[in-house]
Amino acid sequence: MLSPVWRSSACRLQTKIRLFNACVKTVLLYGCETWKKTVQTTIKLQVFLNRCLRNILGIRWFDFVSNEELWRRTHEKQHVAETEGEEDLGELFQDEENGAALLIRRHPKHGKLLVEGSIGHGLVIRPMPDSVTAAQDDEMFLDPSSMADMVSIDTGLPIVRRQRVGQERLARALNGASHVIIKRDPGTDEHESDYAFMEPDHLAKRFRRKRSTTHSRSKRDAPYVIYPEILVIVDYDGYRLHGGDNVQIKRYFVSFWNGVDLRYKLLKGPRIRISIAGIIISRGRDATPYLERNRVGRDAIDSAAALTDMGKYLFRERRLPVYDIAVAITKLDMCRRQYANDACNRGTAGFAYVGGACVVNKRLEKVNSVAIIEDTGGFSGIIVAAHEVGHLLGAVHDGSPPPSYLGGPGAEKCRWEDGFIMSDLRHTEKGFRWSPCSVQSFHHFLNISYRYDKLYSACGRRLKAPYHGKKRLN
Repeated sequence: MLSPVWRSSACRLQTKIRLFNACVKTVLLYGCETWKKTVQTTIKLQVFLNRCLRNILGIRWFDFVSNEELWRRTHEKQHVAETEGEEDLGELFQDEENGAALLIRRHPKHGKLLVEGSIGHGLVIRPMPDSVTAAQDDEMFLDPSSMADMVSIDTGLPIVRRQRVGQERLARALNGASHVIIKRDPGTDEHESDYAFMEPDHLAKRFRRKRSTTHSRSKRDAPYVIYPEILVIVDYDGYRLHGGDNVQIKRYFVSFWNGVDLRYKLLKGPRIRISIAGIIISRGRDATPYLERNRVGRDAIDSAAALTDMGKYLFRERRLPVYDIAVAITKLDMCRRQYANDACNRGTAGFAYVGGACVVNKRLEKVNSVAIIEDTGGFSGIIVAAHEVGHLLGAVHDGSPPPSYLGGPGAEKCRWEDGFIMSDLRHTEKGFRWSPCSVQSFHHFLNISYRYDKLYSACGRRLKAPYHGKKRLN
């Protein structure tokens, strides 16, 4: 999305360079990639001693833009909340080489540099709360696998004290601000049952008819860049998880989707740039009835039933911002029943329709461009979100055939065991990337939606709209 990239080979200390700097609002919220150039930007390169972060750029913040309006929903009532003061989200950065997607901002009181986001496959960096005091030269690296002789904090994770070598440089790089780096448990999410096929009664006929007329029409490929707009719905448990702080919730999910966008940015074609259509914060449990009515026990939801109800609910809802894909995010466990009266088996962390992006079933009065993902507050759902959005954009699991209503190449030529994003065996660097089969599936789905507008609602025409104002970094 934004890529002033930290690479030591690209920048040298005390070297005058031109930095292309853009704002969160410009790119993330509107899907626009118009770059603003600051000719005399002061650059301060300081080394951060993590192999995933090469350099921290202390940027002069020329391009602050006030926050977008925030959508709130409580007790079936939705309104637009005013931005709180002049609070700014910060600037988004991505490092494709090291897989870092970060939000960098200045503390509103003392101006220290604050860094928040995901690094690589399993690391998360976050600023320490103001209420927590730490020793000046301590870097805290949380490792849940090392439990012996460690000091515990309220998260229950042990603190591993790093070597003193370079700690002073670390403190200088962050301008004295205290941060914590958390190593996530990679987990073993089960994705074999994390998707559903759309109702084929009308789709199959339309796709067959459209494919049969392909040869009689001039070929028109989909635009090289598309900008799917994501409507983010945070449930009440997520609202409480982030302390009920609207600014912090918005900051977290802007950084979250920056991480999702980084996964799609690795695609060379088609180029997919994630943008946020809006963020809805549920301040009561009844704000997401499709989740509440499908609870299983106290801490789980029936994912398939909840997804169906979510699609029907959004079909009737007329007060939402325009979007291409709606994603509900919850901290609840997700489960699925094989048959109606079976036990609900847990294990999946997301659920979506294959090829559902921008599809509305008017006969069933149901939106199919929906997904539900699980996120526990430590950016744990980034890969899951990328995976489920991949389903919505027509990708199936590696090793699987395509659904009959979509056709196309499918993914039978790519092995599940290779561990790309559309698999759940993501134990190598491939888990950060898309298989060739997924790329072909994206091409197929987007070309179908581009050629045959009548199959899709207005959002499909926005999804495929070409963009002509983008500039690249030199």
